[in-house]
Amino acid sequence: MKTWGIIPGNHRRLPQIITGKKVVAEINAYYWTDEEMEANAHLIASAPDMYEALKALIFQFAMAVEHPYSKDKKIYEQAKKALAKAEEMK
Repeated sequence: MKTWGIIPGNHRRLPQIITGKKVVAEINAYYWTDEEMEANAHLIASAPDMYEALKALIFQFAMAVEHPYSKDKKIYEQAKKALAKAEEMK
């Protein structure tokens, strides 16, 4: 998996999201502050790692929720729906 990151913005440049050396997006919204744009860039850049972590968590968690009295079933189903939503975009 490629490493994602950001190039912080400044008064001349918008924050950019990168993978490897390639710029894949710029965060640009005239109504956001510089801090908000940079925070959003960090969130977007971390999405691939969060996706992989969620997949691994669901795999491990599946065994625990098979128990008929598990209280974790709702959380497990929410995680599965979030992952399915992310995978629709592939």
